[in-house]
Amino acid sequence: MERESLYDLQKKQVETPLYLDETPSILGFDVDELSLGSGIYIIFYVLLNMQGLGLLLAFILMFILRKLKTGKPRGYVQHFFYSLGIPFPNLPLPPKIVSRYSVASPILLFEEREK
Repeated sequence: MERESLYDLQKKQVETPLYLDETPSILGFDVDELSLGSGIYIIFYVLLNMQGLGLLLAFILMFILRKLKTGKPRGYVQHFFYSLGIPFPNLPLPPKIVSRYSVASPILLFEEREK
């Protein structure tokens, strides 16, 4: 097996991301857009047996999510849902659920508010 010369290696073109921390994309869609689309498609296909409607709705929601993210910093969608009160793992409970934090566990504060 021959070793490639440095000249041959320089001729090969390799696509590199513009930013090193750029999220991976498949067919031009980011991972979060694809997960939303595939989740909607699976729900409609498996549970409701409507493959065409599920595919159409999945693509529409993927494009809406893309338009929502355009021009916004990375993590905007997660912060938006967090501000609506949707909890995420490994994060403190959102301010809509817990209005005040202390050294005590936020779960304990939440349970006290329910009483």
